[in-house]
Amino acid sequence: MIIVVDTNIKVSASVDSKSELFSLIIDNSTKIDFVTPEFSLKEIQLNRENICRKAKKYLAIFKSNLQYLLSHITVLSDDELTETNIQDADNLSNKIDMDDTIFIAFSLALNCLLWTGDRQLMNGVKRAGFQHIISTKEFKDILKGL
Repeated sequence: MIIVVDTNIKVSASVDSKSELFSLIIDNSTKIDFVTPEFSLKEIQLNRENICRKAKKYLAIFKSNLQYLLSHITVLSDDELTETNIQDADNLSNKIDMDDTIFIAFSLALNCLLWTGDRQLMNGVKRAGFQHIISTKEFKDILKGL
């Protein structure tokens, strides 16, 4: 099973290595192929100081946690997407958040689930007909069946 991991999941997990999200990825990386677009790493890089300030965490700890987390997630080149993947994803997400288009595009391209903590994204794309998106609760329900 392949699951695309959204930025908010990676950030939340990286803020605290004792968090449930961190454990969910690390503990299940042998059963599930976690993937993420390289774009999301650039997004995290640009915002990491703000993330750490808001979370009241040291940058060095955040970076170390993220690096370890990424050793369990395959980073996919954004160049692997076709124009059709991007256009189809854009049609689903253009009224919600353009930064999420790439996650939906990879989910479409790989015919897999997208795991996110962004309720606005989840509700918006589900209303648009995209059902391959799951919350952390739904992810944990999937794990029970493995």
